[in-house]
Amino acid sequence: MLQEEKMKLFEKERQYINIGITPDGVAKKAIPIPWEVTAHSYNMCIPNVYFAPEDLEDDEIMDKLMSLKVLGCYIWAPLKDYSFISNFEDLRDLSIMQGENIRNLDFLNSHKECRMLLLENVKVDNLDILLDLNRGDLFTGLNCVALVNCEVADLSGFEQEHFFMEFLIWESACNGYSKNRWKNVRAAKKRYYKNNE
Repeated sequence: MLQEEKMKLFEKERQYINIGITPDGVAKKAIPIPWEVTAHSYNMCIPNVYFAPEDLEDDEIMDKLMSLKVLGCYIWAPLKDYSFISNFEDLRDLSIMQGENIRNLDFLNSHKECRMLLLENVKVDNLDILLDLNRGDLFTGLNCVALVNCEVADLSGFEQEHFFMEFLIWESACNGYSKNRWKNVRAAKKRYYKNNE
């Protein structure tokens, strides 16, 4: 962890924090905003402390993080293990880029406050956990989902009752374009994009 980032984490008592994880722990100057509805973007927070993947193995850093309410977690580096996210019960916004190592979404089980979720390059059997977090309510639960180049084997869970404010899907040619697979997703704004890679 860069010394300046560690100082920000430990310098004063804070209750809430937004974290970013980059390959080298260096802060990003800007973060991508996937949401098309501007109101959703207003709820995003810019990370105020950045980590490198190896920092997640530091007990002192993790103990400090567990003592805080992590509201936003933005990951731009592939990680071996994402289970630490399950400790962030107050998490409202989660963005995982380069999630090639993700094979299930069990780490989301305790995130009843999560409102926005972006996943890139994950390969999972289903997205049923997203439906559990959705609650079909505009003011609570998961409302905004963005899936970038994700492989999902079974979408039958979307046949049950649900409603998202925004659901965005980017699929790549290597995964095969299959817009019709997503027909049961119900959302105020649903978009399907083809990535030409």
